[in-house]
Amino acid sequence: TGVQTCALPISWGFIDTTGALIIEPRYAFARSYHEGLARVRTDKEAGFIDAAGAWVQKLRTTSGIG
Repeated sequence: TGVQTCALPISWGFIDTTGALIIEPRYAFARSYHEGLARVRTDKEAGFIDAAGAWVQKLRTTSGIG
């Protein structure tokens, strides 16, 4: 999709192919986009976000994500 994950010392965000920051680092865990969604986790929530960073589906628990 042209958008990649990027890790900073404490959190994950997303950059495009030029290295421009697309979604501010705010996730404890993040995976690359697949079919328009990325799997992410914060300290309190886990689930899938769209290319704009909006939650599409929240999972019931964060255990076992990653």
